[in-house]
Amino acid sequence: MKLLKTLGLVVLFISLTTNLQAQQKKSYAQKSAFEKTEYVAKEMKLDKAQKANLHEVLLNKMELTSVKLKDKNLSEEQKKAIHKESFQAMNKNLLEKFSKEETKEIYASMKAYNAERKK
Repeated sequence: MKLLKTLGLVVLFISLTTNLQAQQKKSYAQKSAFEKTEYVAKEMKLDKAQKANLHEVLLNKMELTSVKLKDKNLSEEQKKAIHKESFQAMNKNLLEKFSKEETKEIYASMKAYNAERKK
């Protein structure tokens, strides 16, 4: 009986540890979407709801692109088409959640973010 309790506790501990490690590992898309969202939100002084909407749109775009490009032998033209398609989807989603002017500001902020990162 004591052995079963000990075994049960060990299994529980291992499963919790594994679960925590899995939650801590963020994908490139998650990190990038978070960083861009933080930058744009600060630049534009977005409220929490706007920030959440922006993060959702950016994360969806990045994950969609990643899934379509990952581990595939694609030509540069095919990659370009995937990036264009995901950009168009992102643009559509942004325009559903933000005004046209806000969307332009978001793009300008993301462009500034990208330029700053390249320094």
